[in-house]
Amino acid sequence: MASKSISAIEKSRQTLYKSMSPAAQELADDFLSRLGKGAKGYVLIYYDIGQRIGVALKEPDTYGKEVAKQLAEYLSLPRGVNTLYNLRNFAAAFERPFVVEYSDKPLNDGSFMYPGHWFGLAKAAQEDRAGLLKKVIEKSLTVGELEMEIRSSGNTKNKRQGGRKPKSPTSAISGLQKIYQLTLQFVNYGEKADEWIFDAIDELEPDKVSKGLLDKLRDTRKTVSDTGDVTKTMLTHIDNNIDRVERVLEAQDEIKKTAKDNGEEDDTPKKSAKNGSSKKKNKAKAKAQAQVD
Repeated sequence: MASKSISAIEKSRQTLYKSMSPAAQELADDFLSRLGKGAKGYVLIYYDIGQRIGVALKEPDTYGKEVAKQLAEYLSLPRGVNTLYNLRNFAAAFERPFVVEYSDKPLNDGSFMYPGHWFGLAKAAQEDRAGLLKKVIEKSLTVGELEMEIRSSGNTKNKRQGGRKPKSPTSAISGLQKIYQLTLQFVNYGEKADEWIFDAIDELEPDKVSKGLLDKLRDTRKTVSDTGDVTKTMLTHIDNNIDRVERVLEAQDEIKKTAKDNGEEDDTPKKSAKNGSSKKKNKAKAKAQAQVD
């Protein structure tokens, strides 16, 4: 299956290249070379920084015990000290000539390896790196797909349980949007799970069945089960929220209706010859509040 998809990628690119004019082909060759040099340069900048931070962390008397924290804050790195540790691990895992060689090589879809690819490979167990690197090149894996391959193997240098701690949303409605997106993604993926995953495992050759597969099945089952429990709790909270919001909106409509009946355009009381208009409106508000409570 993999060889067919790889050949399809290569064949598609070759067909496209042949359809170009000679001048366009020259541009394609030039741009590919430039993109490769740019990607390699970017990766090597990260590599060299990783080497230097590795030295600094080993020499606290010279650079200070807080050097990683200080640099991360000074440079405003998105993931703080974790970024520097990733760079350190990347440089420690590979020799520079090896990084130069493979950063020069385009993947089968014509793209190049990003620093994230190297960070991911550095996290993998040493005995798995060659096979993963081959997959990256042949299948043109994205950084996310490579991370998935590494996690699915269960064979990493530093295993982490529980996943990354989520950040607090900027507002309740942005939190709802996040839940909506995650659950929609889960449902859409789940609809294809039988075809892509479970049927494939049922048909897996005996010599490809491993203890790692069993462990991953058990871990996934627990997570899916936990997801069901969390979903039930969320549904209860969402139903309660819906009920309250509906009552609040009904109360708002009641206030607007009362104001309109009293000849008022909005919620701000206007001067009126009728002495009882304010009293009527206050009575309506009290009634609406009672409905909400």
